[in-house]
Amino acid sequence: MPPTNDRRRRAPRARRALIQLLAGLVLLVALELLLRLFGLAPPADAGDPYVGFSSSSRLFVPDASGARLETAPGRRNHFNLQSFPSTKPADTLRIFCLGGSSTYGRPYTDSSSFAGWLRELLPQAAPGQAYEVINAGGVSYASYRVAVIMQELLNYEPDLFVVYTGHNEFLEARTYGALQGSPSLLLGLGDLASRSALFHGLQRLLGTAAPGRAEQAPEGGSASGPGGASAGASAGASAGAADGNAADRRPLLPAEVSALLDASVGPDAYQRDDAGRAQVLEHLRSSLTRMAAMAADAGAALVFVSPASQLKDCRPFKSAHDAALPAAEVARRDALLATLSPDEPAALPALRELAAAAPRHALTQDLLGEALLRAGDVPGARAALVTARDEDIVPLRAASDVLQVLTDVARAHDVPLLDWVARMDELARAQTGAPIPGAELFFDHVHMTPEATGELALELLALFERQGWIERSPGFDQAAIDAASRRVLASLDSEAHVRALTRVAQVLEWAGKHDEARALNERAVARSGGRDAMSLWAQGNHRRAAGDLTGAEASYRAALALDADYMEAHFNLGELLLSQGLFEDAAAHLKRALELDPGHAPSHFAYGVVLDRRGEVTAARNAWRRAIKLQPDLADAHNQLGVSHLRAGDVQAAEQALRRGLAAAPGSARTHHNLGVLLAESGRVAQALGEFQAAVTLDPQRASSRHKLGMAQMILGQLQLGLAELERAAALDPDDARIARDLSQARIRAGFQGGPAGGAGGGR
Repeated sequence: MPPTNDRRRRAPRARRALIQLLAGLVLLVALELLLRLFGLAPPADAGDPYVGFSSSSRLFVPDASGARLETAPGRRNHFNLQSFPSTKPADTLRIFCLGGSSTYGRPYTDSSSFAGWLRELLPQAAPGQAYEVINAGGVSYASYRVAVIMQELLNYEPDLFVVYTGHNEFLEARTYGALQGSPSLLLGLGDLASRSALFHGLQRLLGTAAPGRAEQAPEGGSASGPGGASAGASAGASAGAADGNAADRRPLLPAEVSALLDASVGPDAYQRDDAGRAQVLEHLRSSLTRMAAMAADAGAALVFVSPASQLKDCRPFKSAHDAALPAAEVARRDALLATLSPDEPAALPALRELAAAAPRHALTQDLLGEALLRAGDVPGARAALVTARDEDIVPLRAASDVLQVLTDVARAHDVPLLDWVARMDELARAQTGAPIPGAELFFDHVHMTPEATGELALELLALFERQGWIERSPGFDQAAIDAASRRVLASLDSEAHVRALTRVAQVLEWAGKHDEARALNERAVARSGGRDAMSLWAQGNHRRAAGDLTGAEASYRAALALDADYMEAHFNLGELLLSQGLFEDAAAHLKRALELDPGHAPSHFAYGVVLDRRGEVTAARNAWRRAIKLQPDLADAHNQLGVSHLRAGDVQAAEQALRRGLAAAPGSARTHHNLGVLLAESGRVAQALGEFQAAVTLDPQRASSRHKLGMAQMILGQLQLGLAELERAAALDPDDARIARDLSQARIRAGFQGGPAGGAGGGR
């Protein structure tokens, strides 16, 4: 068919549009090249598109001489003390190792980390040049924080970055706001634009800062060294300081890690959230991509290491049934699981059936994997144990999707990837006959034994050689490796092993594995002969959690006898004495804790309680305000401040304090409860009802909140609901006379449909 007139008219129009588009692109490219020619280069890294940070301080600062850089004193809680020349010596390969606690060297420290092993092995393996291996691993650091550290390290003449990351992506709570649901392509285009000189020039013209960058020096001092000498070009600005851009709507994270498990609710803070997980994975992809770009821009080599984890001998931290499953079926399955032992061959058929019905229940998959391993089905066992890891509701082990993102980014940006997961499988096979890493290679879910860490260093050496970065000496044989291994392992004395056991116990306690943590800590105390303050302090915490207050006090005092300046022991002992009403004894230890660490918010809070008991109300409120300033999400301080104002009759100030507390810490059942009491006493019973319901949802065992909820329901005419809630409250606390009285009256009222039923106020 011949073309119509419409088609003939459309063809030139399309050509004109295409020519105009190409002309526009040529103009943009010309402008980009012109700006770069005149020195207006974009920043090496435009910042994190997902989150900002409330403040930042440099990781490395000049020492007293100014000739060396060392770990800043304020960062040593999360990082090893490291020191290296401000100016890199000639013929030196400077290697920075980044990541989380596995890079740090936990449960030990730097000497037996893979950085420490490299420091020992490299001069023996390739003596043709000098080496500096700097451990920049931060405890609990996820990829987005690792990227911030890399920004700073660009200023210190890096030759090679080794990045071991992936376990900590879900440690911190964060929301993605307007970025939630944005296509990854759109985010990628935005990131690409932010790396252009044209974009950077427009920002300067408009007077706005690039996301993730600050116009002021970072908190903790100037970026300059002694006498104004720069310690590294733009070191302060590239350290990830607080945003100066008011238009930036990214959520702000605290300067240091605030892990979900640090909250008192522990693993309960985690719920299954597939949509949220997808966002975290996109954030991981973005952070890894930024690292690849930063290293390339700096002319430094980069290696990613796939993070390995313990598969067997490691129960999942939390499991969840399908939300649609009826409560009766959940109870049946849980009861059945409690009777099944993977050590018993007869349990295998039942575990198979349960696992088929609940493919995403982590504990079921873990038990099935252990049972299959004992039955000799190694492939089936490994598959089930990998599923158990991947479906853990508290994802502290890098799951398959995390490992896939790492692989994808490495492939896309031509970054060498050391498949450490596969190598650990081989090591496990060599030791146990099955490629399933367990306690023979790991202390806990992710932290490796020193020997396994040494194997990682050897694998890195082999990769360095393949890449042509080092030339291996023919004399570097097994005897040389064995000699280096003896030197590293000899650095771990008895005290180091005790500390390692104590730290692993703390990690297990932190993650909710209380019985395992307690047993491991007792091993640490026994190994030290009761002469290690840290293990005794941890023993005190375990004893207190178990209700042994006398034993806890003895442990804290024993720790202080060994170390009179042990701040945490002073704080915990003071808190314990406070709970027993021994206010003056408590005050002495809390004051000492504050002398040792004036920035410890919980000590300010507890000391405020002592002051309040003494009748020093103004001083108590000031202590609580100080605690809130130091730790805005400290729910107890907000709550206590609100209760103090409420007792004084200042309802407005009390309500403000309690609402601020809920804005900072919405998961505080106590604050919801007390706000409900305030609202009920102010006649706003319908609003109070919502607060009591929130308190009960957060803490179902809180009898006082169920009591108040029931009373509010009775007042609002919800008689049967109120009666049922009061019945639950009485079952939880049968000795409470007020609950018993109100339940009796509610039964009468529900029966006769009339008469008052008391009040929902009177908080406690």
